[in-house]
Amino acid sequence: MGLDSEGYGRETAVRWNRRTVRAWVLATLEGQRSELSVATAPRTERAAAAVVRAGEHLPSDWEPLARLLLRAEGVASSAI
Repeated sequence: MGLDSEGYGRETAVRWNRRTVRAWVLATLEGQRSELSVATAPRTERAAAAVVRAGEHLPSDWEPLARLLLRAEGVASSAI
């Protein structure tokens, strides 16, 4: 699986949650080290817990705004 025709990257198979899934690797990241430090896992868990706590304080009538933001993020991610 080489670079795509425009040289932006390639698709590859990776293991995630005990499954094989497809992932996109940007050409600029090709060959870069992708291992995370042991300290990254607990930091990520703390960040995720903070997001959950913050969400608990939002009024329920903010859901339409959240949907709009999620859609905008999806569109922006597709452009990448």
